[in-house]
Amino acid sequence: MTAKFINLDQILELYFEEIKANYSPIQAERIINETRSAIYRILLPKLGFKRLVSSKKMTGADVQSAEAYIKTITVLRLRKGRQLIAQALENSTLSQASRNTYGNRLEKFLCWTESQSWWPTDRFLRIQDQCRPPKLPSGRRRVQDLPLTSRQGAYFEYSLPEAETPPKLQAQFDDIERFMTASYYPGRVLRAIKEDTCKSYLKDIRLLLGYAYRHQDSPVALNELSFAHLVPYVSEEDLEGLTPKQQKQLWREKQLQLEAWIAGYFKFIREKNASTSPRTQLSKLTALKRIAWYLYRHQVSLPGDYRSIPIFVALEEQIRKVVAVKKKWEVTRTFVANQDLKWPDPVEGETALTTLRRALLEPLRIQCRPRRKTGDFCEPFVIAISHQHYLKWAFIIDLPPRRSKPYRDTLIALSCPVTRPADVPVDGCYFPLPPSEERKKNEDGTLADNYLYRDYSFKGQLYPEGIWVLELASYKTDETYGIYSMLIPERTFEDGTTFYQHLDHYLCGWWMAEGKKHLQVYDWWDPELKGRRGKWVTAGRAEFDPKDSCEQPHRRQSAIWRSGYLFPVPNKGIQADANSFVGSFQRTSYQILGKNITPHMLRAMWATWAFQVGLSDAELRSLAYAMGHSVETLRKIYERTTPEEKLRPISEAIDRLLFQQLEEPPENKIAKPDLLTLIKGLRDLSPEERQQVIKLAEGA
Repeated sequence: MTAKFINLDQILELYFEEIKANYSPIQAERIINETRSAIYRILLPKLGFKRLVSSKKMTGADVQSAEAYIKTITVLRLRKGRQLIAQALENSTLSQASRNTYGNRLEKFLCWTESQSWWPTDRFLRIQDQCRPPKLPSGRRRVQDLPLTSRQGAYFEYSLPEAETPPKLQAQFDDIERFMTASYYPGRVLRAIKEDTCKSYLKDIRLLLGYAYRHQDSPVALNELSFAHLVPYVSEEDLEGLTPKQQKQLWREKQLQLEAWIAGYFKFIREKNASTSPRTQLSKLTALKRIAWYLYRHQVSLPGDYRSIPIFVALEEQIRKVVAVKKKWEVTRTFVANQDLKWPDPVEGETALTTLRRALLEPLRIQCRPRRKTGDFCEPFVIAISHQHYLKWAFIIDLPPRRSKPYRDTLIALSCPVTRPADVPVDGCYFPLPPSEERKKNEDGTLADNYLYRDYSFKGQLYPEGIWVLELASYKTDETYGIYSMLIPERTFEDGTTFYQHLDHYLCGWWMAEGKKHLQVYDWWDPELKGRRGKWVTAGRAEFDPKDSCEQPHRRQSAIWRSGYLFPVPNKGIQADANSFVGSFQRTSYQILGKNITPHMLRAMWATWAFQVGLSDAELRSLAYAMGHSVETLRKIYERTTPEEKLRPISEAIDRLLFQQLEEPPENKIAKPDLLTLIKGLRDLSPEERQQVIKLAEGA
């Protein structure tokens, strides 16, 4: 019988046999009864046992329930037996004589138990603490098995592939990309946009061209296809020689042509892909507007000049109609996808955010442990990928989340300066923030990258143990909010491990002074491990064979300074694209919770939590800044507090301040309250509540 499987009922059986062998039958019976009673009444309640009947003596049903419960208590749970017994006796209502008897019996039982060969040794306990719990088979594997909409089957693909794009049309694509993103484009009157935003527009344009080429009522030949088939173009030469009436008629024909084309396209995506969302429609209309800006760029000198071109009047009218529907959807919280399948089911007393921390993040953290339940070490790759899963979720659950792109783009230094900075300890783990001249820049000279770094000083303050900092210089709203730097707090968990340890194990690998074969001598930065024999149980991020470990991310970087992505794709070692990055969150949340949760949904959960717990205005502004937007956006776009939650504060205030305190006595007679009772009641109120009572009294 091994310590892994021996339970309290088996331990008692062995102990009682020992008692019977060393005492007379009468003495043995008394000792056994007192010991069993002490365990049932004193120890078991501290181990989670709950009696069926609350009475001084245990009933027969209580005894039967206790006998069943001890079969679930392993020897490992007796490690804190003395501490639990001391707490139970201190809070007990038993007489001092009973406390002495029960305490003595339990102490002798624990002493005997600890002397047995199957009592877990220190090494065994240490190994147990390194074992991950067995995975509970949920039966859920593919997130695709959780349909979020009523649409049947896969999406109908109709985009024009780049491989099929004629050279002339591809030249238009290349030029409109420069028009949208280049810091300088001759004659452009609009500001440049970010490359990722541009990519989303180009993706929509390819969808629109695919429809025009293959699926509209009168398809366009591929070699004739151009942007003008999406947005009608009227040149200044076309208008020459026409009377004002003829010009107006020509413009009207082009406006109707555009409106009919848009209506046909929206009907197409509605029938083929069940696409009815105004958000989708608005993205397509915005892409058309980008095309129109490009086509008519030679006819304007100022941004406002576009408004005088009739084709833009028609486009703006279409956009106005869709925006009105979109606003209605936002007010009514209408979505195409079933939000219940994307939102965790909080238990009583929890928010969606706290439920995620308990039911998803903590199990992921426990899965970072290096051993299986059998005590054997997991494969190094498995340990590394467990850490990546946990850390990706931790960055959006434990910290106010940004959009997913900054996390995909976040870099870490893979090299250090030749000369150690004065504030970095000799044995300090150091991931420096590269100097400005070695970092990626925009064409205007501003920083264009994101870094996670570990240093020992920040903003003039020293951190002897080191501090992790997330610095974001490239994100969607960086032009509004500038460079964002957040200290990553060190957190200690119930099992004694810390967040920084998990991050170190992922980035640097995990050395353990364990094992019997192929041991090495540790000779790296950690002074507590130097000279000890052991092995690397995982190389951490290096297990993914990241390609950036031997490549320079951009041409500005010198031969000394190297950087790599924080979360490379495990099986490829390259930067994750949007689909693979978000997909990893969807798969994990589906397998653990049966929900399809994305990083963007966490922004809504944080905003909702903020209003559920009643953050102050200053706290709301701070949270909005941390998430990279305004309080208005926090409230308007992301907050999803239910109507019941919104009404609860005023309902409670009405019950407390109106009906409970100003309720009329029977027969509508005003009862004069006792003055001392009234004063005592007022003292129990907060200053704000007192002011409300005064206002109500004055109004009466």
